[in-house]
Amino acid sequence: MRKGEKKIMKRENALVVSVLCLFLVLSISAMCWAASYPSELVVVRAADNSLWKAMCTASSCTAFSGFPGMFASTPTVLWDELMYKYVIWGRATDGSIWRATFDYVGTFNDDWVSIPGSTPSQIGAIGSTFKYPYVEFAKSSNIGVSNISTDCGNMTNLTQVSTNPPAPGYALYASTDGIYAPTTVNKWVRVCLSTSSGGGACDSLGPYLESSSIAGYEGEKRFALNLTIASPAANTTYHWYLKACRETGATGTLMWDRLISNIGF
Repeated sequence: MRKGEKKIMKRENALVVSVLCLFLVLSISAMCWAASYPSELVVVRAADNSLWKAMCTASSCTAFSGFPGMFASTPTVLWDELMYKYVIWGRATDGSIWRATFDYVGTFNDDWVSIPGSTPSQIGAIGSTFKYPYVEFAKSSNIGVSNISTDCGNMTNLTQVSTNPPAPGYALYASTDGIYAPTTVNKWVRVCLSTSSGGGACDSLGPYLESSSIAGYEGEKRFALNLTIASPAANTTYHWYLKACRETGATGTLMWDRLISNIGF
């Protein structure tokens, strides 16, 4: 065999191997994306049903990283403009239906919610995840931390929204996220969601945000809060409050994104 013919055969063999490898990868995984300029969230289901994500721009992608959850079929990902979040839907290995969210930079919120029912196939979703006529939100805003109560038994209401489920069978969700930008070190601020005004009750997680630095991004502390009422009474108004308190001496700015209240299934 001539030397030139051997080179051609090697290139052809390499091409065949590459095609087989690509087929193998695509046959054991699935990819979905939801666009929000200037980046996209890419979600992949691996051969063992674990879930992985990456963020991509027009020119590059981050490395894939795993996040909690397992799906038995291709996940569905969409961008929810009102929540300003990515939403992932999928079918678990037992056929149950689940959904969760990522923030706008692709950080997984680990807020899985089970949706009533089951299915043997992939989940389909178009447009908004929720019924828009029943979405309420309070605009993004901020407050000087010195204006927040130092008594965590009598917390300061930062903002609030109200929702009235139209019929039985719905679930209520509330969510927000934000940043504490301190101007004093080692002094905490606590934030939480609650269905009661003021007082010290927190129905969501109530993280204490404290930083040992006030240098730009390094000193900022971020939070994401979610609250669910699985079986609310129909035709009853529910109020959601974002509340905060602080340690004496804490200063800086507390900022939050829109407080969203919505109705799902």
